[in-house]
Amino acid sequence: MTRPSIAFAEDSLPYLVDDADYPTGGWAVELLGWLEGLSQLNRTVVLTWDGANKTAGQQKQVEFIEAWNAQLDRGGFRHFYRFMPAVSRTLRKQNIDIMIQACAGMATFVYAWAARRAGKKFVYRVVNDVDVDKRIKTRLKPYEYYTYQLGLRMADAFICQNDYQATQLKQRFPDTPQFTIHNPYKALASPETRQQDRPYIAWLGVFSQQKNLPLLIKLASRTPNVLYKVAGMPAKHTDAETLAAFETLKTLENVDYVGYTKRTEVPTFLNNATALLNTSHYEGFSNTFLEALAVGTPIITSVGVDPDNIVVDNNLGFVVDGADAYVEAINTVLAGQGMSGEDLTRRCQQFVRDHHSPQTQAEKFLTQLENALEL
Repeated sequence: MTRPSIAFAEDSLPYLVDDADYPTGGWAVELLGWLEGLSQLNRTVVLTWDGANKTAGQQKQVEFIEAWNAQLDRGGFRHFYRFMPAVSRTLRKQNIDIMIQACAGMATFVYAWAARRAGKKFVYRVVNDVDVDKRIKTRLKPYEYYTYQLGLRMADAFICQNDYQATQLKQRFPDTPQFTIHNPYKALASPETRQQDRPYIAWLGVFSQQKNLPLLIKLASRTPNVLYKVAGMPAKHTDAETLAAFETLKTLENVDYVGYTKRTEVPTFLNNATALLNTSHYEGFSNTFLEALAVGTPIITSVGVDPDNIVVDNNLGFVVDGADAYVEAINTVLAGQGMSGEDLTRRCQQFVRDHHSPQTQAEKFLTQLENALEL
């Protein structure tokens, strides 16, 4: 049976493939995992900007199709008379069957319209819980919000990360096919052994309002004897509150800001940590969870950021409610209480192998996508 050819939309993936100092979001990391698995099953390409192949360098991980001119085709009305036609032409020329886009915004409508014009299927991949509820209205400009809603209405199918997203979309779009599948994890080379002395709590991410740096400051201030190593850099359009919190964070004596950590450096950074701390207001399915678990590092997160209860149900760390509970969990894990180190390490790593293999997830992804679209 001939499997459908798929095009994903992503602007920042060339930088991630090149391991450049560039703030790529979670979707780019997730997409690398999908490409790892799908590459053996069908033709899968990434539509992006001209010059992307030069930026990515000599590599065989991703087939980048340079579909538009980054300087001339995007921005304002150019989206409609240059960008969308360019994407449509590329979909037809490359004989693509399915266009998949993620990340809420006007781009959802743009790619949906381009796919429809080319006679192709359009699928939206949800990558954040706020994409599917009322919170998204406060995150987008009015024109972005309303074009995003149009894009959702044009979707031939939805792919969700967790049950919350699926429930929300089913209520709004009961007739649109959907399925839920967790992120794959493309394992990187990691240290063979964990250090016996892992003296710090790791925090990893792109600095934005979503990541809740003020909570990280509060926790670090309340635990002055705990060393925190913070890796990341501000997002391209970071809000003023987050930038101010970032400056404050760097002044704390027990916080070591290590700067942007390249993807190839992430395994060692997390391997040497006692735990990964997540302070986000919300997520969809955080790739940092999988990166930490893959090297046997447990997670400390909140009840609102534990997708489908994977942490609490599989005993992969601590799921807390409120600052007091965060502090208690941090002190507990540093004291080595309540969890066997070697047993926890094996459990975390086994969970990733059993549930997030790119090859296994990709087969599920493609089979469920074909069923949803009746291909």
